[in-house]
Amino acid sequence: MTTRWRIPILCLLLSLLALGPLGANGVDQILLSTGNDALSLGLGNNQDDGRSFSLRTAVIGGRGWNTAVELTSHTDQRVSGHRYDTLDFTFAYPHHIAIAPAWSLVITPGLGLKLIGSFGLEEAQTLLHSFKAKKPVILPVSSEELAIHPGGSLKVELSYHHRKSRYSLIIATDHRHSWESEVEASLRFLYGDTVSLSAGYHFTKGWSGFPSQYMQEKRYNGLYLASDFDANLLLEISA
Repeated sequence: MTTRWRIPILCLLLSLLALGPLGANGVDQILLSTGNDALSLGLGNNQDDGRSFSLRTAVIGGRGWNTAVELTSHTDQRVSGHRYDTLDFTFAYPHHIAIAPAWSLVITPGLGLKLIGSFGLEEAQTLLHSFKAKKPVILPVSSEELAIHPGGSLKVELSYHHRKSRYSLIIATDHRHSWESEVEASLRFLYGDTVSLSAGYHFTKGWSGFPSQYMQEKRYNGLYLASDFDANLLLEISA
C-alpha cells in the first residue's frame, strides 16, 4: 500500500471508531456517496475538471447531530495544470428555537478539519475513467506536503411551516484557517421529505496561494439553482 493511500484510509478508520460513542445516542441515517463529473449521462461535453471526484460518508443522529468525512480531488487542466486532494472532517449540532406556532429557527454551529495533500485520488479517478474508455487526468500536485487546516462553521435557518410544506431562509458560513472561507445565502422550498428546490448565492475565498484553488472560486462563486428528489428507497436524485 502506498503512502498516498495510508493517510486517508487511516483517517477513515479512526473516524469510524470515533462514531462508536455517538452511536449510543441513536443514529437515524448513514449516507454513503460518490461523485465523478465525467459521468455526465451524455448531457453535453464534460471537461471533467474542477471538483472532479469525491467519496463521502455522513452520519446523522437522532438528536440532529451530524458528522461527515469527505475525500475530494480538485483538478485544473486548463490554467495551472495542477491538482490537489482534500480530506475534510466535520461535526455539527443544531439548536432548535420555537418562535411561533408556524415559525422555527435553527442555529447550527460546527467544527471542521481539512487536510490538503495527495491522497491517491488520481489513481481512483484513472480507474473509473478506464471503465468508460476516457483518457486519464494525470497532473502534478500543487504541494506534496501534508497541510492541516482547522476551522468551524455556522448555519442559521429561519423556516415557515404550512402543512407538509416548509419555506426557509438559510445563511451559512464555513472557514478553514489559512485555507478557505465560504459564505452562502439561499431560499429553499421543501415538501415533506421528498422534494426540495433551492435558489441562492455562494461565495468562496481561497487563502492557500494555489492557482488551482483560485480557479475553483471562479467556477463555483455566484448564483445557483438546485433540486433534490428522495424516493426513500435507496434512491436520491440531485441536480
